[in-house]
Amino acid sequence: MAAGIQPFATGGADQWPATRLINAYVMRKLGVDAMNKMAAGELSYTDPGLVEAAQMLQDMCAKGYFGVGPTTVDQNTAAQMILAGEAAIIYNGSWYTQDLVAPTNPAGEDGIGFFNIPTVEGGVGTITEYSMNCGTILCLSKEKYDEETADWLKYIVTHIGDYAMKEMGALKGYVISEYSEDMSKYSILVAEEMGKVTASSTWFEAAMDSELSTVAQRNVQTLMNGEMTAEEYCQAMQDVWEMSR
Repeated sequence: MAAGIQPFATGGADQWPATRLINAYVMRKLGVDAMNKMAAGELSYTDPGLVEAAQMLQDMCAKGYFGVGPTTVDQNTAAQMILAGEAAIIYNGSWYTQDLVAPTNPAGEDGIGFFNIPTVEGGVGTITEYSMNCGTILCLSKEKYDEETADWLKYIVTHIGDYAMKEMGALKGYVISEYSEDMSKYSILVAEEMGKVTASSTWFEAAMDSELSTVAQRNVQTLMNGEMTAEEYCQAMQDVWEMSR
């Protein structure tokens, strides 16, 4: 901050980028399965670890780590702030690499680095655990599912990894038999990192129903602005969870 560079950028206006930061802390403090345990009732949404995570986000906002008015900045703008050198760190996904390898990237070919979520003192999470989101979800009709459909599906999942690598230079969650010789440095980085993964967590709202997910995202801006305490934020989620039982 003393150098005139904002420490973090996040799309608070889109809500989900902010809840992902809470989730990042939770998976390091309580473990990769913590949010699934809360959805199942094995842990409470008022668990001290989640309260601590919500407090972390609020404290970062209060200290100015996200700059002025972080709840008014969308994720696309936040991402461009990183490329322009206006902010130092952003939590983002693999889709961001298309901006990094673009010739219009003002940061240049070697301007952006990468690191996994840091561990939390006293937490059970490890540095080899990653937050992994799902891509497009496809559903097949049970009534119309036949042997030909099964053969087609088997072919797709067997070959899509190589197709994505060959045609797009992209890494997907499927087996790749041969890596492209002209992969970008970011694809190489991802490939190397994926070889180190020991466990993964889903995103913050993955196991929540629609009502609970809405409350978690809607209230995160209020939390960031200091108009709701960390305890109140977590209690609001617990209240909705209990009403849905």
